Amino acid sequence: MESEQRYVVFYGCLVDTPALGQLRIEAQGVLGVDRHTGQIVGRDIHDGMTTAVEYVSKWAGSASVEATDVDIETLEDGQFLMPGMIDTHTHAPQTTFLGLGHDLPLMEWLEKYTFRYESRFSDAQWARTMYQAAVQRIVRNGVTFAAYYGTIHLDATCVLADVIRKAGQRAYVGKVCMDANSPDYYSQTTAATLDETREFVTLIQADAHGGRQALVRPIVTPRFVPSCSGACLEGLGALARAQDLPVQSHLCENPDEVAFSKSCFPDCS
Repeated sequence: MESEQRYVVFYGCLVDTPALGQLRIEAQGVLGVDRHTGQIVGRDIHDGMTTAVEYVSKWAGSASVEATDVDIETLEDGQFLMPGMIDTHTHAPQTTFLGLGHDLPLMEWLEKYTFRYESRFSDAQWARTMYQAAVQRIVRNGVTFAAYYGTIHLDATCVLADVIRKAGQRAYVGKVCMDANSPDYYSQTTAATLDETREFVTLIQADAHGGRQALVRPIVTPRFVPSCSGACLEGLGALARAQDLPVQSHLCENPDEVAFSKSCFPDCS
């Protein structure tokens, strides 16, 4: 059953880096969180006398905070609180085959493992099972914000967004776009990838109306240059500009990929 207290106050060691090159450790720290918004309302060094209600009243600027509004969590010796980590590049479906193919260069690895495993996410129910395990693993490792790649599948990428939202994690989520130089079993037409990307953006934005819904935002996601046609890239760029959306993709990772990318767009090399 979900706790009825609006606020939770943590007592214990707080660790953060308020400025570049500066480490701050407060062994007797106190920190308050508003459960309704998920936001930190205040922090202090505990003086041994001020009560949790008094701290929250000061932070919230309200004299109406009651003891029944405040939950208390006391950290044990050796425990500490720190800001969540940010993962700026996460392929959620690739957690299903971690550790495979490290002996292969990128393009061979994609063809032998990645595209085949990601194609299985056409099954939205299977995708939910896999994504629940993936997101739980990522959250357990202290990541409170991640920029996720899904797959080319609209339904499965919507499932990923839903799983992330229910886990309480903040995220950018992108439906991967691939309409060129990709296997027949794992690619889309230019029209389909653009239409489904627009639909995905609309669906996620429609859900982002506050609370946990607002945790997840769409991000335009061309996989990388060789997997997208010029028309696809132009369409995605127009979408990103029109709706002020972030964009994620990949740089070339080795000389062969650089050469391949140049051959795909000789006028741009």
